[in-house]
Amino acid sequence: MSNVCPVCKKDDQIKKIAAIRMEGASNGVFVGSTGGITVSGGKLGTTTGMAALSGRTVTDLARVLPPPAEPKVEKPSSPLIALLCIVGAIMELIGFVTLSTNSGVALFIGGILLFIIAAAIGFNIQSTKKEEYALKNKKARDAWKKQMEIYNRLYYCSRDYISFDPDTGEYRPLMETWQLLQ
Repeated sequence: MSNVCPVCKKDDQIKKIAAIRMEGASNGVFVGSTGGITVSGGKLGTTTGMAALSGRTVTDLARVLPPPAEPKVEKPSSPLIALLCIVGAIMELIGFVTLSTNSGVALFIGGILLFIIAAAIGFNIQSTKKEEYALKNKKARDAWKKQMEIYNRLYYCSRDYISFDPDTGEYRPLMETWQLLQ
C-alpha cells in the first residue's frame, strides 16, 4: 500500500488520476475584437466587430482517463404500448373526422378502447416489473460506486505511462486503465 510507482519505484512523477481529470479540463469565454477584408460588387472594404466564443478544453491525458460512466436508471417499458397508442390515436383522428358516419363512431370508440387497453397493459408492466428494475438499477449503481471507489484511488506515472492502484499493487498501461476498475 505505497504511493510510489510499481515500475520505477519513485513518487516524483505520479499524480492521482482524479486530479489529472480535474486539472485537465477547463471552460472559458473569450471575448475580443475582430476584423477582416470584404469584397462586394468589385469593391474592397474593411470590417470590424466583436466576437465572443465559449467552449471547453480537455488535455489529451485527461481525455483518456475518464471516470466510470454513471449508470442510467432503467424503467420498464413496452413497444406494444407505444404501438397501441399510435394506432389508437390514428383511429381517434379518423373517427373524429368521420364522426357523422357509423364507421366514424366505431373508429372513435375503438380508439378510446385501445387507449384504455394500452393504459391497462402499461400499469400491469409497471407494477410487475417495478421490483425487477429496482433490483437491476441497484446492482448497477452499487457496481458503479465500487468502480468510483477504485477510480478515486488510482495514480498515473508519467515516467512509465502506467496507471496503478496503490492498495492492490496492480498496474496497467495508460490505455488499459479501465481494466483496473474490474
